[in-house]
Amino acid sequence: IRFFITICAQIKRKELVINMKNQIINILSKTPTLPVLFVGAGISRRYLNLPDWKGLLQNLASNLSQPFSYYMNKAEEATRSNPDMLFPFLADYIEHDYNDEWYTNPTFEINKNIHKNETDLGMKPFKISIAEFFRTQSTNFLPEYEEEINKFKEIGNKHIGSIITTNYDLFIENCFGDKNFQTFVGQNELLFSPLMELAELYKIHGCCTDPNSIIINSYDYNKIIEKSSYLSAKLLTIFLENPIIFIGYGLNDPNIKRILESISNCLENNQLEKLKERLIFVEWNNTSEPDKLTEKTFTFPNGKNISMQGIYLSDYSILYDAILANKVQYEVKYLRRIKQQLYELVRTNQPTQKLYIATSLDDVGNDVDFVV
Repeated sequence: IRFFITICAQIKRKELVINMKNQIINILSKTPTLPVLFVGAGISRRYLNLPDWKGLLQNLASNLSQPFSYYMNKAEEATRSNPDMLFPFLADYIEHDYNDEWYTNPTFEINKNIHKNETDLGMKPFKISIAEFFRTQSTNFLPEYEEEINKFKEIGNKHIGSIITTNYDLFIENCFGDKNFQTFVGQNELLFSPLMELAELYKIHGCCTDPNSIIINSYDYNKIIEKSSYLSAKLLTIFLENPIIFIGYGLNDPNIKRILESISNCLENNQLEKLKERLIFVEWNNTSEPDKLTEKTFTFPNGKNISMQGIYLSDYSILYDAILANKVQYEVKYLRRIKQQLYELVRTNQPTQKLYIATSLDDVGNDVDFVV
């Protein structure tokens, strides 16, 4: 009887997985373009066992003279009226002492010598240490998620258009290959570069390869808020033309709320309603309850709201399998190369012989780059 019950449970589990996968495929099929991933810190915690924001700051503070609770109390007192800024203020207080003690505390002596050239160039020890931590941890894939990680790697070839992330680590680059996706680090690179929206990685909060780019303290976040409308305008086309999959974020994540609010400022209510069909918010289901689809709604002070499909998943392979089910003939890195070259060809007003408008493909010369 126990064996029979076990078999029935396995069959039911398989049916639920297939049903959930088909529902995700149906959502993605409503838009004929490739999905875009919006990746948060939850992915780095899941696959690299990296700390959350609080845990990162707690690790940094462990080398200081004052206990972590000292800095947390100061930050909580300073942000009672604006709790979304708790961690940026916490970073302010820890960074101030960290940069001072770097030069006086014997704990930092080895790192101080290793990074002398960087500090001589004006880089802050606090951000140098953050960057070094994420660089060294970016290849430590957890073996229990090997199947999920392998499928995540696979979707980068043909099945997603681009990735937007607030993460500093190199997990995505290590999965997809740093030469296959064009990476834009920080908002300035994103704002002042022509985007092809194919095989591109937008690291909007900086990257561990450039300590100065890391967004962590209140000054950094105030700068982001100042430029939020420009960033939203840059991302707006991506949101309007592609399915967007949020993964690795919590519903109350201030970064997501800030970006979605800026997007809502740019659109009318009827346009926001259309967005609902192509926005997916993935949350980890760490309970014994079955996976399920729900509706998530973000409401903003401007009186507008953005609704999207919510998906609770215990196994992210279901999501990746649904993305892989989208049959695409060409790898996105090649599509990006063609699109970029054609863009460069037509954006100049200089005459060129490299574009041929043809009624027949006979006798096309070897010096022609594009045939229309």
